[in-house]
Amino acid sequence: MKRSHLVLHLSTAALALFLCIGTATFLGPCVHEDGSAGPCSDAGTASVLLSGVLAVLALLPLLPPVRRSPLMSVVPGAAGAILSVILFLVPGVLCRLCMMSTMHCLSVMQPAVRILSAALFVLFLASVVSNLRRRKAA
Repeated sequence: MKRSHLVLHLSTAALALFLCIGTATFLGPCVHEDGSAGPCSDAGTASVLLSGVLAVLALLPLLPPVRRSPLMSVVPGAAGAILSVILFLVPGVLCRLCMMSTMHCLSVMQPAVRILSAALFVLFLASVVSNLRRRKAA
């Protein structure tokens, strides 16, 4: 595997892992004073789960090619691109957020998840294109 492919897959995995850890900690949903969960907690949970899956998908092409299909390097990238679009839609579209614009979920979590999922989409798309070019050249 070329160094550029390795850097692309590792940077994609690192960004997805950063989003997973960030959404679980400082980028997460609102924390209410009484300890109850708000409507945005579902968006936080979905974001953590999807970004964890994206991190695993980014590392799949790095596995050694032992009796696997040649498309095995393209499929995780395509699935990652689709899941990053779904992750983009999670806060605010697929899962409700709090109503006040000053709440943490609307002012921090939603923009962070949207920006990082858009960056993940671009990286996964670059992975698909580079793997298809490499496959065509071989």
